[in-house]
Amino acid sequence: MNQCAASVKGNDNESEVEVIGDEIKKISFDNDHKKIKHVCILNVHPNYTIEAVHGNHLKISPTKENEQVALFYPHDAEQVLKELDQNIIVQTVNLTPNVRQSIATIRRLKHQIDIFINLYDNADGAGIKIVDYMQNQGIAFTGAGTHFYDPTRIELKQLCRYCRLSTPKFALMTDPKSYDDGSLANLSKTLGDFPLFIKPEHGYDSVGINEKSLIFNLTDLKECCTRIVDEFGGALIEKYIEGREFTVLVAGSKDNIHVFPPVEYRFLANKTFITFDDKWGQNYTDLHWCLLNKTNEQEEQLIDDLTLLARQLYESFDGDGYARIDIRQDNKTKELFILDCNPNCSLFYKDLCSADAIIELSGWPKVKFMKFLFEQALEPQRRYYLTHSYTIKYLPQSGVAMYASRNLFQDDLVYSQENTSLKLVTKQFAEQTFSKTELMWFNHYGMYDEELIYQFIVSAWPICDNVFILWHEDSRKWTPINHSCDPNVWINGLDCIARRYIPLGEELTIDYATYLTTIPSFQCWCGTSICRGQIKSDAYKEKWFQDRYGFGLWNDMFNVPPVNTAVLYGIYQSLGRITNEFLEKGKRYDPTIDDDELFKAGRTVWFMIAFQTQMNLSLSLTDSIFGYNMLYPYTDDLVDCNDVSREAKKDFARIFHERLLIGASNYDPKSHFNGQQSNVTLLKLPPSLQPYADRVGKIFDMVKFIENDWTRNEHQGVYMGLVTIHESQMKSTLQHAQPDNGYIPTMAQIEQISAEKGGASLIAAVFLIEGRLTRAKMAYLEYLGFGLQMLDDLQDVEEDMKNNHRTIFTQSLADGQTLDAPTARLIQYCYYAPAFEKFSDDHRTVSDAQSGETLAHYVRASMMMFSVLLILEAVSRLQQYYSEEFYREISTFSPLPFDVLKMARVEKIFWTVVRDQSF
Repeated sequence: MNQCAASVKGNDNESEVEVIGDEIKKISFDNDHKKIKHVCILNVHPNYTIEAVHGNHLKISPTKENEQVALFYPHDAEQVLKELDQNIIVQTVNLTPNVRQSIATIRRLKHQIDIFINLYDNADGAGIKIVDYMQNQGIAFTGAGTHFYDPTRIELKQLCRYCRLSTPKFALMTDPKSYDDGSLANLSKTLGDFPLFIKPEHGYDSVGINEKSLIFNLTDLKECCTRIVDEFGGALIEKYIEGREFTVLVAGSKDNIHVFPPVEYRFLANKTFITFDDKWGQNYTDLHWCLLNKTNEQEEQLIDDLTLLARQLYESFDGDGYARIDIRQDNKTKELFILDCNPNCSLFYKDLCSADAIIELSGWPKVKFMKFLFEQALEPQRRYYLTHSYTIKYLPQSGVAMYASRNLFQDDLVYSQENTSLKLVTKQFAEQTFSKTELMWFNHYGMYDEELIYQFIVSAWPICDNVFILWHEDSRKWTPINHSCDPNVWINGLDCIARRYIPLGEELTIDYATYLTTIPSFQCWCGTSICRGQIKSDAYKEKWFQDRYGFGLWNDMFNVPPVNTAVLYGIYQSLGRITNEFLEKGKRYDPTIDDDELFKAGRTVWFMIAFQTQMNLSLSLTDSIFGYNMLYPYTDDLVDCNDVSREAKKDFARIFHERLLIGASNYDPKSHFNGQQSNVTLLKLPPSLQPYADRVGKIFDMVKFIENDWTRNEHQGVYMGLVTIHESQMKSTLQHAQPDNGYIPTMAQIEQISAEKGGASLIAAVFLIEGRLTRAKMAYLEYLGFGLQMLDDLQDVEEDMKNNHRTIFTQSLADGQTLDAPTARLIQYCYYAPAFEKFSDDHRTVSDAQSGETLAHYVRASMMMFSVLLILEAVSRLQQYYSEEFYREISTFSPLPFDVLKMARVEKIFWTVVRDQSF
């Protein structure tokens, strides 16, 4: 996607083919893949362990340079593996800080090893490069990835500040000589005065911490900082927290994080903190670690607070693997402070280190933890191979190209740039700062070789009019895919998806015209039967393009994931069942209601079912969903109809507000409304509403349906949501222009009312699904609801103009403007809606391709795509209100010709298909 070349057909000699990069390890995704047969333990060579490098004064370093030191704390990982499965073949490799040698060792072993147990826990340059290699090769390994492998203490402090997690006040010192006694005194006061604590800016396993790290005066402060800076490069000075010390082990990643019960370190007499000598001497045993007991409410709360704080920090780091998080509690204030975070902490020691002690105290045997690490190691490997289904080869005649590294089926993921780091640049920046050569590449100039074989390189891929993705700085991430007029892959969002079955070894090709709309025309020699010869950047406007790619490109643009037929059929079946239940229930309650009113009411049912799907709730037509949606046809005539007097509208607004907010005077939470129309003669209505008594009675019955599901005393938020939408509906009467008395609402008023009405409508709907909503969810629903309200207003433009009802669209027309600008904004608004999603993903996958795409993602993207399709349908019917240029340009965006779309009535067709289950 970042680097592309025009495909040519050449007679390459297979012996001249060069494979670029390491050979990819072959793995399968069947159940047997989970059977671990061969494991390699990566240990630190004994001469380079923490004990050997930093423990000279403990007399545990070798006496001679070429003599291997005996391990003071030997590992027991091999024993644990054998307990897990006696048939596992275990190999142990001792790695040194020599990066090339260590990576070469792993490269030799990677094809025979199922999982590497990474116990190389030194915080040196080699450790992270070893992890980087394994991560970029799709090798299964335990422990943290590159982004979490070795954060500095300053990075920890910054993250705590960003995420508002408590940590002691701190300062970083890199040049002690620049501080005199006065500046040191000011520094100490800024941090809260003595005592202070000093440790290396970047360290692990208590390295650099000794009895003199706790500081009580300026002299010791300067002396200790000088020692730390000389040895480690930077000194972290922080306010010392006097109090209990805890540590919490957290393991896993993202959706499978396990927080172990917190443990407390019980200090020996006259000890208040852990030094390097304590940790690596003979007195540091598991006896010092004690599991917190829920002896009283305070301790129970402390356990909960420690667990939450550790999880929050781990999630803030986007942690993976495992980490031990050190926390102190201030003796006076009882506030908790994060001291340190230790990813890839020491593990699997025979004599138990702190992490081993935590695991044991929690009730987990080491075997269980090893199994957990296996599962965590295999998942990233699975994701890697699903997003790297290619090899890159160089052929003398046709150049660099990509080839399938496994058999790919239609909709399989070939590679992905979703959720990855991309190099972005604006066109203005490129024009102002790039060299002449760089600009040539940026502007897609082609180059011919002496044999007139065209080699075309694309160095910038547009993601919008002014922003481009450039080649990644890491060449391992380049994807030089060639053009073909009959491609086997295409783009879906930032994913590359197989268009058809692609056998192992077939070249991967894409039609540049499907996503590169800024390149100049070029000659193609792809040699396919449908080769166009000349490739144009504006081909997407041509009819053949729409016919060939159609809704497939729409799926790409809106990032709708591929979904297998069974899942899709299941969704439609459920939707059809609920649609018919709604129709039957509506007719059963009110035989006089016509089909058009039921259709209008039923549209919102679909959105509510979509939210049920996203939240992994049982798909059903509840009484409250039925009642809420039936309110619309019954209340519309009373609120919006010009034939209803102002007095009647005012009286209805008052009594309906009371009915929603307080309930009926005889409300009984234990009673259940049976669905039979109530006797309207029992309603005590004001004279103005007597002509509409039947309709008011039906409206109140709909509230009873809602009360069947949500009792008032337990779910006040539900009824506040209903009150809010009612108030917004009544406020919308202010949108009625009254030319006779000179009243015209302003655009600001119209936008405010539309936002309130749309947002309140969706908030009320989702309240009826979930019962309670967070502020973040309500903010998202307000955003989405405003977009749906604007869509509804666009569809009703002509009717609203007749009734002098001013919306953003009709006001634009009244001001003598076209609908170009508000329509363009609405499309953009809908397109970005999923970015503000606040509902949790239930992680049910939907793809045959095992790409990890979820059902919730599919539903969200489909809702967005369907909304934009309805916008385009409305535009196709309202041609007279758009400029000729805008109408022509937006018609090329449609998956169907506008002449077809304007006759389609998409919602009605979809309603009929779903109702009749003709899919």
